[in-house]
Amino acid sequence: MTFRNIKEKVLEIAKRQRACSDEYKLALKAKNSSQLLEVIKSNSLWLYNEGCLSEMLKLFTEETLNKNHIYTQGEHNISTKKDIRILTLDSSSATVKTWGSSSATVKTLDSSSATVKTLGSSSATVKTWGSSSATVETWGSSSATVKTLGSSSATVKTLDSSSATVKTWGSSSATVKTLGSSSATVKTWGSSSAT
Repeated sequence: MTFRNIKEKVLEIAKRQRACSDEYKLALKAKNSSQLLEVIKSNSLWLYNEGCLSEMLKLFTEETLNKNHIYTQGEHNISTKKDIRILTLDSSSATVKTWGSSSATVKTLDSSSATVKTLGSSSATVKTWGSSSATVETWGSSSATVKTLGSSSATVKTLDSSSATVKTWGSSSATVKTLGSSSATVKTWGSSSAT
């Protein structure tokens, strides 16, 4: 399938689901698969909740998805000091390590999992949905923001002078450990829990 065909199908799905006009216009302006997948990643949670994310992603080859840090199967190791946005779905798993002043945004959906380690002054934002899980470790002066929803779970460990903000919703859960002069802020809603 050509990029043009893929884009037409993605726009058709977005229109059917009544995507907001600004995001629709961004998808319309996409000149290649990477640009189109960035729009999809930016809206992945909305698309997931609307039940059409998988339908869109099936239009792309696994190689194209992986090249754009979208993983639907297998295990993946990513180590970077550049900013990165990662999406794991289905039964895939990703191990992400950031350092320097880089930042990582990691979203886990379905039964996928992610292990995220931040070092130096790097930062991570980790969001888990469905029955997915995340393990997050922060070191040095790094920081992490972790959000769990649905029946997902997160384990967060902060060391040295690092910090973490953890928020849980629905029936999700979080386990948080702080060591050294590190800190954690934890908020729970609904029947979610934090230890």
